[in-house]
Amino acid sequence: MRGRFRVCLVIAALAALLPATAFAQTGSIAGTVRDAQGGVMPGVLVEVTSPQLIEKVRSATTDSNGQYRLTNLPVGTYQVTFSLEGFTKQQQNNVTLSTDFTAPVNAVMAVGQLAETLVVSADAPAVDVTNARQAVTFEGDQLRELPTARNINSLLNLTPGISSRYGNNGGFGAPGVCVGGVGVFCNPGLDGFNVGDASDTETRQQGRVMVDGQVVNSGTNLALGGTTGGYTADIANAQEVNIQLSGALGESETGGASINIIPRTGGNRYAGEFNTTYTRKSFFDRNTETLGFPDALQAIESDHDVSGAFGGPILRDRLWFYSVGRDQGIHKTPGGGGQLWPNLHEGKWGYNYQPDRSKDPVQYKNQWKNVNARITWQASQKNKVNVFWDEQDFCQDPCHGTVSVFTSPESWFSVQLYPNRLQQVSWTNPLTNKILLDAGLSVSTVRYDTTEHRDFTNPRAVPRIDEVGNTAGGDDVAPRVNPAAGGAFTALTSGSLNGSLTQNDPHKRDTMSWRSRASASYVTGSHNAKIGYDGGYFTNKQTNTHNEPQLTYHYFAPAATCLTSTNPLACGTLPAFQFPNDPFNRGLRPRPLNFDMNTGAGTIQDQVMTASLYAQDQWTLKRLTISGALRYDHATSSYGETQVGPNKFVPIQADGRDFYVIPERDGVSFNNITPRWGVAWDIFGTGRTSLKYNGGQYLNQANIGGIYSGANAARRTVNTLRWNWNDADADRVVDCDLTTFTPNGECTSLNAAFA
Repeated sequence: MRGRFRVCLVIAALAALLPATAFAQTGSIAGTVRDAQGGVMPGVLVEVTSPQLIEKVRSATTDSNGQYRLTNLPVGTYQVTFSLEGFTKQQQNNVTLSTDFTAPVNAVMAVGQLAETLVVSADAPAVDVTNARQAVTFEGDQLRELPTARNINSLLNLTPGISSRYGNNGGFGAPGVCVGGVGVFCNPGLDGFNVGDASDTETRQQGRVMVDGQVVNSGTNLALGGTTGGYTADIANAQEVNIQLSGALGESETGGASINIIPRTGGNRYAGEFNTTYTRKSFFDRNTETLGFPDALQAIESDHDVSGAFGGPILRDRLWFYSVGRDQGIHKTPGGGGQLWPNLHEGKWGYNYQPDRSKDPVQYKNQWKNVNARITWQASQKNKVNVFWDEQDFCQDPCHGTVSVFTSPESWFSVQLYPNRLQQVSWTNPLTNKILLDAGLSVSTVRYDTTEHRDFTNPRAVPRIDEVGNTAGGDDVAPRVNPAAGGAFTALTSGSLNGSLTQNDPHKRDTMSWRSRASASYVTGSHNAKIGYDGGYFTNKQTNTHNEPQLTYHYFAPAATCLTSTNPLACGTLPAFQFPNDPFNRGLRPRPLNFDMNTGAGTIQDQVMTASLYAQDQWTLKRLTISGALRYDHATSSYGETQVGPNKFVPIQADGRDFYVIPERDGVSFNNITPRWGVAWDIFGTGRTSLKYNGGQYLNQANIGGIYSGANAARRTVNTLRWNWNDADADRVVDCDLTTFTPNGECTSLNAAFA
């Protein structure tokens, strides 16, 4: 199957170099030309000019119905000119195009000299009366002036109809309100969005994010990476951001909303921008409790966002560049349950956690950095190439320090998505006035790493320890380190990192997402037909990390009733090396009850491939425009070989080997054909009022998640075993033979939940 995937990947890459048209990052100008008596005028030359056109001018000719259409125009402001021998030339200025918007520009031409020019003053078209899609557009100047964080999340609450978890009521793990740094999980990542119910996880995952018309949704589900796998965009340094709510035709795999970020392209003059925002704890008033922020206990120490951008010509009218650099960061004190200090007994085998109060309580810092460049090259009069490269470092919750008050620093990790790289190339060619060509390839490379901490050293030689009970972390100062530590769902952790093969964290993932598109369009004044290809290839290579003993100890505090028992051992025993004055645990500290053992390191490999073909058409009949599309999707998954062992805890197999292998195999395979349609009616023929309807069948996104990865046999193997443990000699060493499943020594029985 690997060989087949390589062939498909090559085909997808080659297809991206074939003729195509994608309108996701461009707009259109269309209309009808009539004479003074109201008759339609065929053969009129329509020309548009704009600073956004590196080739300066684009033209079309009206058809037999007097209609014209100019598509694939970069977003920006245009001047439209109509000319025909024997008639006065007509010109309309300040026609503004946004993504996926078709501006209706009509003309009535009078008999006269071609040398004469009539300049028509009119309001810029604001209603798209041709396309059935619904969209909201934020132009670059608007984005730079909005009093919000300069991230995609900030636009979601400003867009009617969009649902997301961005806000105070998004539930646990929601991004929170990021303005001013308020919110436990406040970050520039995108948690998911769509039109509809924000609590519907499946619906939220249908939302798509695009950069320059190319989808950048992650092909792999990465915890804390969000929809885009940690990729963040500085929206204030974009030409515009277009949010499409509905009405997608054949180009779209899903039926959800989409956000399209159009990077700035530079131009024939040098220009730049610098922006910075900063806040700190002392800037906040003391009455924040009156605001009702549930996350206010995550006290902010400081919050900053600094960005600079610069662009201009490399070769005038031929080669432009635009580059952005940005540094975002937040510094907080974790709250919700008091304070936590570094571990007084860090790196010591089996010790209960106790706070080192000689050091400062833990805090945490998150950081998001990126630098990018976009090159626009007008290779010839018709051929234009865009190259975009964005290099990012996404590190959060925590990046530095500890994000919770129940996790000892040495026992946790930094959530690092680095390198986090987006590379794109696109090509456009208006081959003739009727045939338009375009192609694109996008590659996202992400390493998701939770195997180490950027500040603390993981003591791999000792076991990991979880403590539960209301005496967790107690010392001479306080019987419990804080009210949160040691809870049923907030066990106090210390010791080392230790994960099994199928556990979410800690592990390291190397992921890649290849997306290619190709299509071809035939455009006349009243007709717009398009055929295309949309492909993806996603890979995931995931390896867990573990400590040297491959053990996780679970300590539980005894019930207070043990103090009245006649059995002196009823409360358990404590090691003399840590608690010499309390050998029979009269302080009710958490003590060992069971432990987990795992099979060590292994690597899981997943691949998902999608290949889609679509055809769509659009007809304009006077004031009525009808659109229809048919899309075919083929999606498959496959899995690489996974070997577990040789390892001390891997049982001898039936063939005598001390390891086992899950061979590579094919996964699932789906084929779907889905129709989509839409109708737009210019009610009064003025281009100001439109009635729209759209519908269709759509799919969920194919990626390395759900059934596509769940069918991997390696993900369904048992790699952890839990033993009930009686540490009779209180030495915190498991005194039994762990190579057998028969109770022996201090291993009293297999835990029912894991047996």
